Amino acid sequence: MNLCGEFVTHKVFGRGKISEQESDSLTVLFGKKYGKKRFIYPSSLGTFLIPENAVIVTQLKEQSDEIARQEAAAQKEAEERLAAEKLAAKELAKKAKRAAAKAPKTTTKASTKTAKPKTES
Repeated sequence: MNLCGEFVTHKVFGRGKISEQESDSLTVLFGKKYGKKRFIYPSSLGTFLIPENAVIVTQLKEQSDEIARQEAAAQKEAEERLAAEKLAAKELAKKAKRAAAKAPKTTTKASTKTAKPKTES
């Protein structure tokens, strides 16, 4: 969404015009008193900068909702993956325990003979 040329209102700086838009920032001209100010995009829109155009407000809301849905889906996927990894680790531990229990017990007898000291003749 291209926001250059759109007007916004800031609580302190007042009314301004978006002059530049980058992937992660907006530059707004507020007039001689405050000049140019840069804001983080898109998080500043709707919080610090209130767009005058109602269509932009609606689009921002839709974008925000979509981002929230994507983040929720990613979080759910990560939680499911973690749960699956934990379950796999438990199953592996059980198999290892069963294998250890089935393994033949081998004991090595320590030599009971003691070496006799040699006597000199």
